[in-house]
Amino acid sequence: MGLVGYSPRLVKALAGSGARVTVLERRQVTKRDDVTVGDDPRLLASCDKVLFTSTTLLNDTFDELERITANATFRALYGPGAAILPDPFFELGFHAIAGTLITDAPTLARRQRQGERWGDAKTKFVLPR
Repeated sequence: MGLVGYSPRLVKALAGSGARVTVLERRQVTKRDDVTVGDDPRLLASCDKVLFTSTTLLNDTFDELERITANATFRALYGPGAAILPDPFFELGFHAIAGTLITDAPTLARRQRQGERWGDAKTKFVLPR
């Protein structure tokens, strides 16, 4: 399982399920013995399933990573920035889009200012192809 972007909760869940996890991450992260972490995108070429953080759409890495992972049997885009129209990604062969929908913007804004978790000011969703 390839993961673009280090998400501690997601890494813990995937590794805990017995999956062999490879994480592509540019910044220094706490390494785990059961997870491969590196900053070379080619690490993902051998992964049969890959989850892309929506940040790849903002930092100009999506096109390269999409090309490197074209042979994966499952690819999904996830994260707060993935609340987008899914059709172009489905046409590229992505299997799902998972994102966050803001359901209470004033509460979310207040919580962010106070450094709190988003909680019930949002809901998460998955759109399968």
